[in-house]
Amino acid sequence: MSCLIKNRKICSRSFVAVQKPLWIVLLFLIAFAKPTYSQPKPAESAEVFISLPGQTVMSAQWSPDAKTVAFTSDNYNGIWLADSNGTNIRILTTDQSVGFGFSWSPDGAYILGRSAITENRRRLHQIKIYDVRNASYEILVEKTRGINSLPVWSSTGTEVVFVRSGKMETVTWNKLQRTGLTPKSVLYSHLDKIFLFDEASKSSKEVGNFEGRVLFNLSPSPEGNKISFQVQGLGLYVMDANGENLISLGRGEKAAWLPGEKYVIVSVADDDGYNITGAELYAVDVNTGESYPLTANISHTTLKPAVSPNGKYVLFDSPEDGVIYRLALD
Repeated sequence: MSCLIKNRKICSRSFVAVQKPLWIVLLFLIAFAKPTYSQPKPAESAEVFISLPGQTVMSAQWSPDAKTVAFTSDNYNGIWLADSNGTNIRILTTDQSVGFGFSWSPDGAYILGRSAITENRRRLHQIKIYDVRNASYEILVEKTRGINSLPVWSSTGTEVVFVRSGKMETVTWNKLQRTGLTPKSVLYSHLDKIFLFDEASKSSKEVGNFEGRVLFNLSPSPEGNKISFQVQGLGLYVMDANGENLISLGRGEKAAWLPGEKYVIVSVADDDGYNITGAELYAVDVNTGESYPLTANISHTTLKPAVSPNGKYVLFDSPEDGVIYRLALD
């Protein structure tokens, strides 16, 4: 624009010059343009994706390569695995409470979790990494009472970040199959604050403070440029990964990002003060706050959405029957 204003002749000559090989420019743009994702539309039905006789299954998470889905059961005990079509269900671990806040490694070969152990009426925690190929595990942090947060992977998977006794700690881990990933800053929370962990310097800085209101359900976008999270009593927020451009999105729980960083899928639940009485999934535009219903035509209570890496499907929990359902996104 400054060229058009300051020197119209130069701009005109440049425009004529590029008009001749215009088809080359168009091919370049098509080849290298980022994919765009249209506004998700309401679904007409949902299909049973995972069910286990006598078990309630919930909290599904797709692997980064979309080949595997991990999920947990009642009280977040244990982690199971299934193929991307919901078949070949197998157990990864029966550890107590490990299904709460587990996460896939960047290469999709491991799962990071915080398990619980009860000894002499005391609740202790361990941090473990589970190999999804053979169900073996490695203990990163031995049982302790001091772990105050869920552990998170660094962007390259070579560090695990967590908070113990109010202080950030890291553990180095160099067994990932996928190497050469570019280090990026990683966000994590502790109580009412959000911190940015720099993998190069292994240091953290505070980028958000909600002054006494606990933060939870942090969800980074697949591209790593934005993050959503919930604030106790205030609802859902989204901001840039550097802590800037904080936006309130109102009601919504367990946000799951669609590729492209334009929409999150959230569950909006109602309750009677004791129990959830209903919940619907909505797609929310993170720039405008506009929301679009996805499950208005579906009778299930829809909780804990999980979007597939390609953005084609969303999984959700149904507490009425203890089943994980799959919804196709147009």
